Amino acid sequence: KQKEESEKKLEDEKKLTRANTKSLQADLQSKQDTIAELKKQISELEIKTISELPPDAQETIQSYKDRLDSLEKKFEETDETKIKLELAVELEKTKANSVQENNDRLNKNLADLNAKLESLKEEKRKKYRLRLCVDTTA
Repeated sequence: KQKEESEKKLEDEKKLTRANTKSLQADLQSKQDTIAELKKQISELEIKTISELPPDAQETIQSYKDRLDSLEKKFEETDETKIKLELAVELEKTKANSVQENNDRLNKNLADLNAKLESLKEEKRKKYRLRLCVDTTA
């Protein structure tokens, strides 16, 4: 019975949480809509206000807007360039690591071959000495 009550309580809490979430989402959407509307009104008011200014003031404001747009674009391009440079550096590091790994592997193979060569030379020396011993005793 207690288990059923706790399960029912848990289910009720889940329903309440879902309802609260939906309410919060609706509230958030409403606030976002209000913000969008206010931005639109501000933009319209700005256009109206600027149109009432003398032509030289309008030109000055427009030149400032153009300069700001230009700077924003330059900043975005700089940011893109920075990202590309970081990626290029990462790629070069990866290549360098790969080259180093290949060099290490080749050096190990070379060391193994040198050890085998020395082993073969030593075997040959032993055979030669053995032959010399056999020849001198014969």
